[in-house]
Amino acid sequence: MMTENHLGKKIICSVEKITIFTSKGSFQIKARIDTGAYRTSIDKEFAEFIGVNFLEKKIKMRSASGRQERRLCKLEFELCGERIESEASISERKHMKYKAIIGRRDLKNFLVKP
Repeated sequence: MMTENHLGKKIICSVEKITIFTSKGSFQIKARIDTGAYRTSIDKEFAEFIGVNFLEKKIKMRSASGRQERRLCKLEFELCGERIESEASISERKHMKYKAIIGRRDLKNFLVKP
């Protein structure tokens, strides 16, 4: 879905395919690009299924559902040909359309097309 480059940054849409890499293999899903979220987040059940490495570290954060404490995981994924290593938060997203959201922290080399 990526369209072009502008000022050395790739222009992406609000939903993009990403490939997540774990010890169990690679998994391709559609993720919501969320410029309102600082940190990337992934569904807990999906993360367990694909074998993501959970960290002992927890963070306190604000979300649409209020303040929460969430565990983090190491997440390595590819977005529009760029490999990104991140610490993502784990959340209950099974009721959501997308199993992952990509936050601003991992979007430094991209522009998001409205």
